[in-house]
Amino acid sequence: MFSVKRGDSAQSLLEFVLCFAVLMCLLMAIMDFSRMFYIQQTIQHAVREAGRVGIVGATTYRGEHFANPTQTVLKVLELQSAGLIPSERARVSLSSRETGPGTIGLANSTFTIRVEYDYDHIAPFEPFVRALISSGKKVINARRTLVASSTFVAEKYNDEF
Repeated sequence: MFSVKRGDSAQSLLEFVLCFAVLMCLLMAIMDFSRMFYIQQTIQHAVREAGRVGIVGATTYRGEHFANPTQTVLKVLELQSAGLIPSERARVSLSSRETGPGTIGLANSTFTIRVEYDYDHIAPFEPFVRALISSGKKVINARRTLVASSTFVAEKYNDEF
């Protein structure tokens, strides 16, 4: 019924290969962005949970006792980060407006939890695009630093606190 010319099968194969390559690049970009978004949200969740525990000065978390609220905060970060913290890619810093690490959880205290995570792209599409836009400068770096930071304030609401 159908007659296939000799050049038609090669043309179909070429069209398939070109469409497949574009489709796979798009799929890899979506997966890479989704993974980066998941890591950012996980770290932000861990920072918020650790802050909620730290602001009340808790020294117990899930039945485990700690020497001070700072150790509790670090343990909560570890447990809530789905294995992302601690690692060689993550840097955690706790800072307080008051002096000393023992001020977390005191009345009228303010502290900040900051986590920086070095994320490596699966497929370096973003650095490739930046290299194309940057007029020939070498910008090929497939690493991005994701930052999650939250500041917590324990406000004194009566004389008993």
